[in-house]
Amino acid sequence: MKLLRNLELIGLEEQAPAPSNRSNQDDAWSCCLWASRWVERQIRENIGEPRRPTLSFGDMSSRANEFISKIKQASDKEAGEINRGKGNLEIGKPRETHEPEHLTFEACEAGAFLCTKCLPTKSGTKGCRVCMGEWFERIRMRKSSGS
Repeated sequence: MKLLRNLELIGLEEQAPAPSNRSNQDDAWSCCLWASRWVERQIRENIGEPRRPTLSFGDMSSRANEFISKIKQASDKEAGEINRGKGNLEIGKPRETHEPEHLTFEACEAGAFLCTKCLPTKSGTKGCRVCMGEWFERIRMRKSSGS
């Protein structure tokens, strides 16, 4: 209600509608997936489409990854040249990245120490993709897999 009042969508005397969802997340990480699922359902309802079976989070993730790859292909299409005879894409030179390339993890840590974009964690570590480059991805993947 505070948000609706701050956005002046409802008056001070009005109440926000009661929550209409019947399912809740039971973890601390899937909020955006639940919200995406609800937004898609609401948009489909608003344009008159019938309800579809609820997608699993795995299916939602696959659809999102497919969408991202299509966006990347469209972006690469602008950067490359189109072979008009076949309609195929001829990709030009690869895009340049602005990520640093560290030869050792120690050099990577030194870059993280000087970075102004990332913040230290509770365990005292610091780093992000901008300052650590590929090293950060390896660390992130290792932490997410539980090892």
